[in-house]
Amino acid sequence: MPFSMVFDGIVNLFKEHGFITIALAVVLLYLLFQKPKAFLLIVFLVLLFIGILYLTTMLSSGNMTIWK
Repeated sequence: MPFSMVFDGIVNLFKEHGFITIALAVVLLYLLFQKPKAFLLIVFLVLLFIGILYLTTMLSSGNMTIWK
């Protein structure tokens, strides 16, 4: 699955669920200003999980050659 399809899915999810988007933004802004260490930890974990998900989808698709 290309990364653009994953990104489009996330954008569509935020468009369809406006209340959840606003609540998530408020919580993240609160963490950014009140608890910056927790905010950075959450951002790091999300980026790590996105990277792991992207890597597993690329490796399991069969289109990627690791060894020649």
